[in-house]
Amino acid sequence: MRLDRFLRDAHPALGRAAVGKLINGGLVRVDGRVVRLSSWEVGPANQVAVETNDGRVPEPLDRAWTWDERWLVADQGDLVVLDKPAGLRIEPVRAGDERPNLLTLARAHIESSVVLAHRLDRDTSGLVLLTRPGPIRAVLDAAFKAHTIQKTYVAVVSRVGALADAGTITGRLGAASRGRMQVVDRGGDRALTRYSRDGSKVSLQPQTGRTHQLRVHLASLDAPILGDTLYGGDPAHRLHLHAAVLALPDGRSWGAPVPW
Repeated sequence: MRLDRFLRDAHPALGRAAVGKLINGGLVRVDGRVVRLSSWEVGPANQVAVETNDGRVPEPLDRAWTWDERWLVADQGDLVVLDKPAGLRIEPVRAGDERPNLLTLARAHIESSVVLAHRLDRDTSGLVLLTRPGPIRAVLDAAFKAHTIQKTYVAVVSRVGALADAGTITGRLGAASRGRMQVVDRGGDRALTRYSRDGSKVSLQPQTGRTHQLRVHLASLDAPILGDTLYGGDPAHRLHLHAAVLALPDGRSWGAPVPW
């Protein structure tokens, strides 16, 4: 649909004139770039964001997500494995938050007692574990803390930068401004990522689970992920980062095909 119609539907309190001012003022981005044309066509694959008045990083607008049975990878009694689409929040950010998110949809369509065993960024797609009540919750908590769960992500980078064919990134991570993280020389949290590269396609095995770890580690080597405009990547219809493989210490493993 037209960009102005999309914004009016997303923000019913805004009138036609207010939406026009946002677009004409350069405060609306589609897939990371400013669009000043009200008739610009947007679809389900596009990410639309509105810049806030104080200059903070734009917050992508929520689409009308509904449960999709194709997200269910496995239901094995004690745990459920889902393939989260890019752009869907993993859980409510606060009590009373009614925006679409994977956990709420899963509780409505699988079982109300399931909880998340770990998390993915909103714009990262791929495998997520949820557990039912029982011993599995403590088992997975211990495994994540001991880093004995093997996770493999696939990314496409905007440029190769300083990436070798394979290596380990060990930069410590600390908070930057406007919701960003950064590699720091002092303080911060230990972070370790192993990787191998085939052209612009990178396979990543995080050994720690820090906020934005893979995105920041790649950007620190001048190899930002395609679609990751927060860390210098080229604009694209989505963030090209996908959780492709999960393997548990007990031998169970799952895979989710790369969606691009």
